[in-house]
Amino acid sequence: MVGSVLTTIFTMVYGFRMVPALGLAVYCAAILILPRLAASGDSDRQFALG
Repeated sequence: MVGSVLTTIFTMVYGFRMVPALGLAVYCAAILILPRLAASGDSDRQFALG
């Protein structure tokens, strides 16, 4: 729900060309950050992809 609203707002502010680039940057950042979060987490807590 939040993603669709933010996409609409970002499209109105930045335009259609910038929104896919911004989405790609967010996904790339998540891919880089997720393994570090999983490695630094407690042994009781596990992060699952998917």
